[in-house]
Amino acid sequence: MIPESLTVYRAHQVKNSNLEIYKITGTIPANTPVIVEAETAGTYNFEIATEEAVALAEEAATPVLVTTTAAIALPEGAYTLQVQDGVAGMYPAEATATVKSFSAYMPAEIAAGIAGYTLKKVDDPTGIEEIAVESEKVQGIYDLQGRRLSAPVKGINIINGKKVLVK
Repeated sequence: MIPESLTVYRAHQVKNSNLEIYKITGTIPANTPVIVEAETAGTYNFEIATEEAVALAEEAATPVLVTTTAAIALPEGAYTLQVQDGVAGMYPAEATATVKSFSAYMPAEIAAGIAGYTLKKVDDPTGIEEIAVESEKVQGIYDLQGRRLSAPVKGINIINGKKVLVK
């Protein structure tokens, strides 16, 4: 469970020179790299959930961020979370850099050699901005013999492909 005093973000996608992140609440799925934002520096404790449904992490074909449970030397071309010129983002790591255990990095195949990616908070990770709904306009009224009618008549009518009883 995420402590109330923290905001936790999950990387969604790389778009232009931004790493789009969105807020997650409740429980962090297992093996999911996240970015944690705190108002004040300190030590925070996360409650571990043991439900099987929570233990299954969402799998992506090519994850935006890769997590590691042990300290490792970073692969060539990897990016790490850094602050440069006062801007937090994913920037190229030094050639001999290592990453601490339980940390995350952006692999070279995602980073694509760009100078850096700023963090951009997005509200909707689906990218769907608006759903268009067709109006309830009548497309056609027919009798049971298939003849087009100008208005419904007493009996069974087929209106927009559905049988409707008019009394």
